[in-house]
Amino acid sequence: MKRESVVVPVLPWPFQDGTFPRQLAAVVMDSVLEGRMPALQVVHFASGLWGIADGIDEPDEHNCTATHIWHVLDRDESLQTLASLAPGYQADRTQPGGGWTISPHQPGKAYRLRDRLVFALDIIRFGEDEAEKRRAERMRIRDGPPDQGR
Repeated sequence: MKRESVVVPVLPWPFQDGTFPRQLAAVVMDSVLEGRMPALQVVHFASGLWGIADGIDEPDEHNCTATHIWHVLDRDESLQTLASLAPGYQADRTQPGGGWTISPHQPGKAYRLRDRLVFALDIIRFGEDEAEKRRAERMRIRDGPPDQGR
């Protein structure tokens, strides 16, 4: 019986040897993971989480999978150069094999992606029911208590 390896959501950065650790998790758009689209955007959130997107569609909980980052690296080794991407930054390119443009992550879209990444990783770590509870609690804290009709 083959033993599945551990998926670790966040690891200390910078990475040893300047390469992504194989056990590192990333939330990857299914279109990229399945090879239908190239990876055109990589985000390293300030929290240490990683996201990989096709740069076309909006990532959400219905079209993303939390998995080992090596699943994407095996398909596109050029992403390995982004292991040095600092937390709080994103890398974008217009085509496979093209040069990466590095910039601070854009809070609007990237913040929503971060919420989705955390939720997907919570599903892995705690199961779907607990992940839903944790997401509801994060939203309550972020948005404040409901209006009591004051």
